[in-house]
Amino acid sequence: MSTNADHDVYVRGSQEKKKDSSAMSMGSTKSYNDVDVDLAGTIAKVDGVSSARVVHMLSGVVLLDNDNTILWSNGRVCEWACRESCIGANFYAILGSPAILGPAFCPFHTALATGVPSSSTLRAADNKYFRVHAAPVSEGDEPAKNLIVTIRDVTVEVLQQQKLAAIHQAGIELADLT
Repeated sequence: MSTNADHDVYVRGSQEKKKDSSAMSMGSTKSYNDVDVDLAGTIAKVDGVSSARVVHMLSGVVLLDNDNTILWSNGRVCEWACRESCIGANFYAILGSPAILGPAFCPFHTALATGVPSSSTLRAADNKYFRVHAAPVSEGDEPAKNLIVTIRDVTVEVLQQQKLAAIHQAGIELADLT
């Protein structure tokens, strides 16, 4: 936890996340476990606290219907889409009809049809990469009609992987010259 001159309080998780070897080469920034955004309500009840709110969330979150229409979204999604509101828009349209790279090539349809979460990576026209994770929302024994989708900007990770793959390929080609 830290504070600034305006006495705003910043909270992070208490457990440092372990990094794999590929993440180690990407810099020395530490990451921590996520903090439940519902804690803002608890913090707001503390004596001396005038307000508590979640200001910044790195992941985008949307609630989709079975036609991929956005029923609700957080601010991060609207920021990526350069829109004031994303409600009523098609999910893929707000990201400029991105290419679906897999592993699931219809992640939303797959999640609705199977009732099991599905993930995929998207490549937007501006060479941004997003990882989507779609979880079906069902009530009782009824089949799922909606999805909760989390979206994470993975551009840095994907570009790093592409650079490493290019270096590896160049090494193989150099080895073949001898």
